[in-house]
Amino acid sequence: LPHGAARQRVKHSHLMVIASRMEGGANVVIEAVTSGVPVLASDISGNRGMLGDDYAGYFPLGDQHALARLIDRAASDHAYYDRLARQCAARAALFTPAREQAAVLQLVDNLLNHSHDSHE
Repeated sequence: LPHGAARQRVKHSHLMVIASRMEGGANVVIEAVTSGVPVLASDISGNRGMLGDDYAGYFPLGDQHALARLIDRAASDHAYYDRLARQCAARAALFTPAREQAAVLQLVDNLLNHSHDSHE
């Protein structure tokens, strides 16, 4: 599926499920969040790094019953779904290209300054 078509499917989704066992920071999380699609995610460090420790949409890794309960809750509990949507909207600003570029530049600057300091 071409990337543009995949993005359109994400944008038209009601919910994104990320059931990964390992992630360093999934692009699909960024695509869902920046498209306004709430996420249900396995409770692993990569997802926490993207969505924050206080995110309400985590389920224990490998617990299909907990995931099913959250899917059902998101479908039937409008307040819960709205909470997920608000939390994702609040994180979306972190994933803008300008914000990511600034973070990379800051990292490089910090590395260069640290390297310079350690050689003195």
